[in-house]
Amino acid sequence: MQPQADLSGDCEELIRNALNFHHDVAEVFARFANAAGIDGPPPTEQSALPPAPPRPRAVSASTGTALPENDPILLTPREREVLTLIAQGNSSKQVAYSLGISFKTAVCHRYNIMEKLNIHDVSGLVRFAIRNGLIRP
Repeated sequence: MQPQADLSGDCEELIRNALNFHHDVAEVFARFANAAGIDGPPPTEQSALPPAPPRPRAVSASTGTALPENDPILLTPREREVLTLIAQGNSSKQVAYSLGISFKTAVCHRYNIMEKLNIHDVSGLVRFAIRNGLIRP
């Protein structure tokens, strides 16, 4: 059995960098506004970032009903490819090599799959892939 990789570290770092960039851009705009004589309070830490919108629920095109949160339709075609390779026993490094992507991208795909499906171990991903016809038992 392969040891579980800490998937959250790399993706969390990417998100933290994006948030820092957003904060830096807000600060630049605030300085520009002050230099241009535009009134208004400078952005605070809380007002610099708008609240995240709620994640939209996927809706079935045929019935119009909301799909379950762990429905395979929520996955992008690339995420389905990554899930199939993981369920076949490939490591993130092997997935990256097979798809011609970087290791970090493969890890982020794996993290996103686990978050979307609310499955947080490889055995659960394998069961999901079998139940949804992505691989054969």
